[in-house]
Amino acid sequence: MDCETKRQKRCAAARPAATACESGDAPVIDEGAVSPTEGRAAPTAGGDRVVKVAVAVIVVLGLFLRIWILGRAPITADQAVVGLMAREILHGHFFVTFWGQNYGGGEPYVVAALFALLGQSRLALGLAPVVLSAIAALLVWRVGRRLFDQRTAVLAALIFWVWPEVYVYLSTVEWGFRSLTLVCGLAVLLYALRLAGPRSSRLTDWAALGLFLGLGWWCSPEIAYYAVPALLWLICCAVRRRAHLRPAAFFVLVGATTLGALPWLVVNVGDAYQSLRPGPQPHGMPWMERLSTFFVHVAPLVLGVRLRGTGAWLGGPVFGLTLYGLLAVLIVTWVVVLALERRAVPLVVFVALFPLAYATSPFSWNWKDGRYAVYLAPVLALLVASALSAIARRPSRLARAAPVLGLVAALALTAAAAARLAPYVPLAGSSGSRSSWTSWRADPNEWLRPLLTTLERSHVRTVYAGYSLAYPLTFEAHGRVVASYAGDAHYPPYLAVVARSRRQAWVFPTPSALGALDAIDSVQLWLPSVTLADLESYLKQHAVPYRIQSAGYFTIVYPARAVVVGQ
Repeated sequence: MDCETKRQKRCAAARPAATACESGDAPVIDEGAVSPTEGRAAPTAGGDRVVKVAVAVIVVLGLFLRIWILGRAPITADQAVVGLMAREILHGHFFVTFWGQNYGGGEPYVVAALFALLGQSRLALGLAPVVLSAIAALLVWRVGRRLFDQRTAVLAALIFWVWPEVYVYLSTVEWGFRSLTLVCGLAVLLYALRLAGPRSSRLTDWAALGLFLGLGWWCSPEIAYYAVPALLWLICCAVRRRAHLRPAAFFVLVGATTLGALPWLVVNVGDAYQSLRPGPQPHGMPWMERLSTFFVHVAPLVLGVRLRGTGAWLGGPVFGLTLYGLLAVLIVTWVVVLALERRAVPLVVFVALFPLAYATSPFSWNWKDGRYAVYLAPVLALLVASALSAIARRPSRLARAAPVLGLVAALALTAAAAARLAPYVPLAGSSGSRSSWTSWRADPNEWLRPLLTTLERSHVRTVYAGYSLAYPLTFEAHGRVVASYAGDAHYPPYLAVVARSRRQAWVFPTPSALGALDAIDSVQLWLPSVTLADLESYLKQHAVPYRIQSAGYFTIVYPARAVVVGQ
């Protein structure tokens, strides 16, 4: 055995959690990872059984909470659009981006697959991000094994699965691209770590890296949050080892990336790359203000000490700010330790770059539901788990209990936030329970039932409605009613169906119901391009007879003939 081989083995044994590639070696921990309990007595079979049962309980608890949220949360317009896209995909149509946008795609095909298996329902729609979140948790585990060790990896996956509440909730919300982007980003990181190893140069790994990179780019350019640290790390390791990329590997990487991003390329090449040009934002902010928003609002939200929606501090301002400061200091300290030890370098680079990259996004003013920082959650879980595992290597009994205590604390933060927030409270006037944890409904959309029933009894199948109503109504009607937003048609074929129809209805929210309706959809676009008063004025001016009918939260206007107003 030569000296270099001996040196590599000593390095791997001394630093089992490192993926540093200095001096030409890149010890990557996978199947044979050194346990954080090395040097102490091996756990008994009974202890292993207890750990497995505890892991299973936490997995089931996280799944139960997600399914329970699905049974309580009314469908929003954005979610309904994804469901309608999936429905049209099953009828042979192909879509690259979210309706009405020039970016965001891919995920409706996952929804379409679930629809084909389970039928088209609100439950099946919400299961798509749940399934993708579970896959993301598995990828966190695999990345953790590469960066640290088996127990740390399991702990990181469990923490990600149950913390913070905002991402437990968002893992039930189908936005059309962000959950799949997260999965692709974690896959890119995993395969970059595999390829950074001294013995990993298989063409299949290069193909997988390129395919997930391209697919993630199609879903959203936000894949760059993971792609940049992962590829920088891969390049760094190659330079330090003086390794050369084989021509075959290069062509496989480029080809697979092109294949994954092909739908995006087809739409954008020749169209001035419109997907990279976001539209005007309602709240323009300078870069420094957006960076401040990240640290003041987004970071505490991701750490679970602020509530989504309101931004209220968990436990009050004093407790919440203190906890935020403590967690932030501990995480930053651990990141500095990892940087000095040159361990888990991709995570260090990710954390260093993420606030800066986040602040460059034109959407980063919108912090209230944390959707634009979801990519930070897996990295924080890995950092927290590795810090707890490092503490557990100390000899004291309290230190050894750190992983368990940390996981319990994460669960406590999620439970405390969940107890205070909608969507755990159904819409006012619905039949669901407002307080019981034991009641559950798969489709909590009673707010639409009176409207749909009234339209069907009037034999009206086409409707003009606001964006927040039109697409949920169309999704819930399962083809019996087609509704479109007259002001800005996200899907022109629906608008054409309504415009050609001789029997139309115009639907408006009743003023007394606006408060309850606004709680459903933060977009809050309930008017069909004109107000009720404007429509009545138009109908009277043009001598068009009409009648008005109330239906639950809404007022329906039936013109005697088709009219075009405010388009």
